[in-house]
Amino acid sequence: MPVLLLLLPQPLVVQVVPLEARCPQLSPLPEPALLLLQDADTGAAGRADDMHSPEAGAGEEAEEEEEEEEEEEEEEEEEEEEEEEEEEEEEEEEEEEEEEEEEEEEEEEEEEEEEEEEEEEEEEEEEMGSAGIGGDCMVGGKGVWARGEH
Repeated sequence: MPVLLLLLPQPLVVQVVPLEARCPQLSPLPEPALLLLQDADTGAAGRADDMHSPEAGAGEEAEEEEEEEEEEEEEEEEEEEEEEEEEEEEEEEEEEEEEEEEEEEEEEEEEEEEEEEEEEEEEEEEEMGSAGIGGDCMVGGKGVWARGEH
């Protein structure tokens, strides 16, 4: 009788069982054979061609499910980390914007104070110049400054 040998992971036990007339379409062999897989841990058995059945490879399915769950958990953790990083970046950007706004406000206040001081100085100079009291004034409006009364 021809035998098909499969190399499988260690916990699986392979048994070759003649099919006889039960299921000749499963194998092209002249003497059909059915491979039964038996999980050494759980004792579950199933046909090699029907790995989707609940009995077939129960240990493998459990391992696959565990791996899938671990992968999903890792993906969720990565997503959470990415979200946390994005939130931190947004907070940093907001803080930077607030600092910039505060700096701009301070600069505007300083500029306003400087302008007020300049206006006060100009007013004082105009008052002193119009009173004719020895201040600096422009002679003839040509950009020449002179000291004293004019």
